[in-house]
Amino acid sequence: MISLALRGKTPISEDVLTAALFDHLRRVADPALFRAMLHASHPQPELPSFEAVEIELWPRTKAGEPDVRVHLREGASTVETWLIEAKLGAGKSGEGEVAADYTSGDQLARYLIAEAAAHPARRVSLLYLTHHAGRPDEDLAASAAHLSAHQGADLAKRLHWLSWCDVEGILASTRDDPYLGEVRELLRRAGMYRFKGMQLTPLGELLTTSEWRYGTPYRWTQAPTGPVAVDFYKQK
Repeated sequence: MISLALRGKTPISEDVLTAALFDHLRRVADPALFRAMLHASHPQPELPSFEAVEIELWPRTKAGEPDVRVHLREGASTVETWLIEAKLGAGKSGEGEVAADYTSGDQLARYLIAEAAAHPARRVSLLYLTHHAGRPDEDLAASAAHLSAHQGADLAKRLHWLSWCDVEGILASTRDDPYLGEVRELLRRAGMYRFKGMQLTPLGELLTTSEWRYGTPYRWTQAPTGPVAVDFYKQK
């Protein structure tokens, strides 16, 4: 899929980005990248100790299909579960109060409430991964209000946000992994990166390049000659 997207054979959608990134994490089961994503999210969560991640894409739940479910594993135990709902150019679906059977209502709230109900003894959180450059406060505030009304303030505090632009920045440090380099290229082609200023070449480096010639004087003997030059001076 990632090769098709890089060659323009299929559009770069939220599903393509989600599969490209989390399928890789599912195969390697290395928690470092996911830990870096959570540390970059807002608000930053207090994470338990975990040594591995177990990832499911588009798991079926009573509330629908969140994009990703991640179990944080320490030894043989699951110490925490995260749901991830990804968006690229679209907002969350569903509005209003969460129904008793979780089939309608605010999308983020119903996913989190249903998952918490399924695992009452486990801490469950949700990461809203979107295209926004800044935190989508209106979306998050509405979801938090429904969570507070249904489950109290504690569950509302388990709602976190991260931009795909932040993921691109995290992947910039994974140069030893060619596949993640391709995922980063996908993000950049989708416009999911942060502008970090112009890269200026120091003058000292510029002077040492073979293409640069500094201080070459411009002499009148190099001025244009012929009819064009003559006509120009006649107009004066």
